[in-house]
Amino acid sequence: MTLKNQKKWVNCGWTFGHVPGVEIGGQFRFRAELVTIGLHHQFIKGISYVNIDKKDVATSIVDSGRYENEAISSETFIYVGQDGNPKVYVNVRVEDQKLEGGNLALKNSMDMGCPVRVICGRQRVKSEKSDIRYTYDGLYTVTKYWEERASTGKYVFKFELKRNLGQPKLNHEVVPQPSSLVKENHFHVNKEKKSIMQSEFVVDYDVSQGKERY
Repeated sequence: MTLKNQKKWVNCGWTFGHVPGVEIGGQFRFRAELVTIGLHHQFIKGISYVNIDKKDVATSIVDSGRYENEAISSETFIYVGQDGNPKVYVNVRVEDQKLEGGNLALKNSMDMGCPVRVICGRQRVKSEKSDIRYTYDGLYTVTKYWEERASTGKYVFKFELKRNLGQPKLNHEVVPQPSSLVKENHFHVNKEKKSIMQSEFVVDYDVSQGKERY
């Protein structure tokens, strides 16, 4: 908020599509960073939306890992609507989710065909619990939604999102610690440690610029 008072926030009025200066795979340490650069306009809520012609339409979502979201593939995942989660709303009676607020905004996004920015928040591999990285995964489109009973016994809304074509591919492998990678001066990927959603971004270029053999 100090930065906002100093008028150092950028892209404050940005709505749909990629945010200028933010590349796919870009990582951030704090939710507040997403707000100050205009990638996601909510400090806490997972769904950000704007009002267009008296309709709330989703612009971005954050998959924080606190809801039972499900990755179908690297290009498709199921996003659970907001509210009704005992992991988020402690000591609050869990109720059925309602098609309002961010949930209605995602449904309207599907109806209008508007792209949604997806940011994935995951804990770094074998690090402290608070060490989380938020990674911009690119633009997705809501293709369908439905209502079903969750493990809590209450009804929730689920939204299927598919990654838009023509975007750089993401590497969704979890990176093991160096001790499990090094073997006879070669690096071997531990095939058992995989995750569809990204925990650590892997670059495909030589970070040592030729100074190291491996």
